[in-house]
Amino acid sequence: VEYNLDGDRILSGGKDKIVKVFNLETGKTELGDLSHPSPMYSLAPLQHGAVSGDEDGTVKIWDFRAGKCVLTSKRFEEFVSSIYPQETKNRIVAASGEGT
Repeated sequence: VEYNLDGDRILSGGKDKIVKVFNLETGKTELGDLSHPSPMYSLAPLQHGAVSGDEDGTVKIWDFRAGKCVLTSKRFEEFVSSIYPQETKNRIVAASGEGT
């Protein structure tokens, strides 16, 4: 669970394999089906979306304005344990359960 960068929405992801965006003002879920192929282990906010990592080593970048995944990368054999985005440098650092 994370706040978005503006602090007006809550982002969540987990065993249900779905990135959910909750609007704090309305209390309602926004966006459609933003799903991973397996349960999510990590989630971090971006300026206009989020980056998430799952159990089978997949990292996805989501653009909430478009309501879809804009990049999928499968670089790990095990779960994505943490993600750190650095948008000013257009970088995302991810770590996995395999120690990379």
